[in-house]
Amino acid sequence: MLYRCFSFALVMCFISATYAEAPFQDISFDAALEKATAEKKVVMIDFYTTWCGPCKMLDKQTWPDEDVRTWVNEHAIALKVDAEKKRDLAKRFKVRAYPTIVFVKSDGTTLDSIVGFRGPKDFIAAAKGALSGKPADVRAKEKFEKGDPNDPMERSRHADRLAQLGKHKEALEHYLWCFDEGHKSNPAFVGVRGSFLLGKISRLGQAYPPAIKALEERRNRAEKTVSDYVDGKHTGSLRLVREASDDLTIINDELEENARTIKLYDRLIECERAGVEGIRRNLFHRIKDEIIAAKRYDDYLRDGDPLRDLRFDIRMYREQAHRNERIPKDAQETLAAYVRDNLAKSAGRYYEVYLGTGRIKQAKTVQQEVLDVLTTEAVFDALIDGAVRAGRYEVLEGLREDAKYDLDDEEKNRIAKRIEKALASPEAKEAMKDKKKDNG
Repeated sequence: MLYRCFSFALVMCFISATYAEAPFQDISFDAALEKATAEKKVVMIDFYTTWCGPCKMLDKQTWPDEDVRTWVNEHAIALKVDAEKKRDLAKRFKVRAYPTIVFVKSDGTTLDSIVGFRGPKDFIAAAKGALSGKPADVRAKEKFEKGDPNDPMERSRHADRLAQLGKHKEALEHYLWCFDEGHKSNPAFVGVRGSFLLGKISRLGQAYPPAIKALEERRNRAEKTVSDYVDGKHTGSLRLVREASDDLTIINDELEENARTIKLYDRLIECERAGVEGIRRNLFHRIKDEIIAAKRYDDYLRDGDPLRDLRFDIRMYREQAHRNERIPKDAQETLAAYVRDNLAKSAGRYYEVYLGTGRIKQAKTVQQEVLDVLTTEAVFDALIDGAVRAGRYEVLEGLREDAKYDLDDEEKNRIAKRIEKALASPEAKEAMKDKKKDNG
């Protein structure tokens, strides 16, 4: 569930938008410095890239705001620079993330910078702070100390500011407090802890390797707790084992080390201790795709429920229309495409599981239920993929017949050709021959 929410959030970050030219000026950096000197202003540079989602959010929400434009016009000569085209300028101001908004004195020296998206009010507050002359790390510390130090959201934001300022060690200390203690102070933080927070620590690790080491240490402790439970050495409560299983799965997922989770999952399969089913399923839900990729269909059915999972995805798909009403129109199709793609792929995986275990009736139910709500070429492609991977070529003719009624001429012809090619493969001929022997 957290992974789904996190994926949904990532989609929302990459909505498209076009930016208004104001308050930016179409002049060179040197000309901007001269103009800033004459008008007793600073130069403000918005470093962006064409693929940066948060940059487009600035273009959509912040730069068109009248209060923002007024402030910028009064205090700065504003430039908008594609960092991938002006690499030398971006390197000069040590731009490593996008967007980065740099404030430059008229003599060409850096005054301060803002990294990441800011809404209109937050931008103005941050920009005023940048021009105040007070160092950014001092301002960040003062802002944090005015709030509640036990609020994990506020502490996480403080860590963000420290990371942006290059204060990696201090940022990591606060991030780790949020991971270790934040959900205890605020139970609602558990979702952020298992998704966005881990991502922040992992990204910090790209510049500051001790961050990755800190995650590995926590994963190793959690892994030992579960291993001790399997070996009968754990003397604590079962609740601690469940919490440890949660931690090791989310960290392994972030570090792309799910093979470790699978290894421990396999040990849990053989374990007969009380409560093992719940702990094993904790691990399973993070490695479901890997289980299918390895064609371990029986394992999936032991700990998962493909039809239940499909119906959850269908419900998400249907609810997407209501979510669309509350987001900008130019983001609606991006979100809709993501949800359609997710439903098609997941249906193909569930179809594969049932076919791989010989449950043809249940596979047909998956096919019917997904086609009741979504009849696209992508759905048929996913179902064909599932059937081919499971080696159940005999169901392809049925898919071809359904495509005749659900797709337009061009799409159904492509699907028909794909099925013909699959049925003509040596693998299909061998599978169909074996099936005839079994029936004989």
